Amino acid sequence: MKPLVIAALIAALIAALIAALAACEHAPESPPAPPPVPGPALPPPSLVEVGMARAAPPARPAHPHSVLARLERTACYGTCPIYKVSVTREGVITYIGEQFVKVKGHATGQATPAQLAALEAAFATAGYAQMKTHYTAEHMTDMPSTHVGYAAADGPEKAVDHYAGDDTAPPALETLETAIDDILHTETWVGDKADREAHPGKYQ
Repeated sequence: MKPLVIAALIAALIAALIAALAACEHAPESPPAPPPVPGPALPPPSLVEVGMARAAPPARPAHPHSVLARLERTACYGTCPIYKVSVTREGVITYIGEQFVKVKGHATGQATPAQLAALEAAFATAGYAQMKTHYTAEHMTDMPSTHVGYAAADGPEKAVDHYAGDDTAPPALETLETAIDDILHTETWVGDKADREAHPGKYQ
């Protein structure tokens, strides 16, 4: 092949290569991919929801038929009246007389809202929540015992056993025991002290 023909072919190839490179440089770029579309944002938890998640479940209110307070007096070496009395939050009083009382057996009564409020106040004034559950040391013998129970509206019943011969019992406990009798008028069934002393034969 003649040198002129070879040179012409080489020149044609170079021209074609240059044209191809120029076409690549001027070709339009592909558009970038669109950014991802975010989904709907979740609202932050409200203060109420946060509080509900962290707070303890509320205490259930006391049932109106549940016992608010109760008192039981036991035997002594003598003629101490033996009886039990309780009152519900609805004011229903239940009495059971056993011995040395005016009325033996069951009896019922109805406490007024004022009496129920007075009972609540008596337990609060006595500091009942801070008392021990037992005052039963026998510093003196032949004495009666008194069992007291009280249930606050938002909690279980607390019972206190009190032996009258225990010198460590706080005076407020005996005052509370007397207040329960006075507020519920248990003398209606038990009889008052003066009548028992004047007519001991009636109370056997």
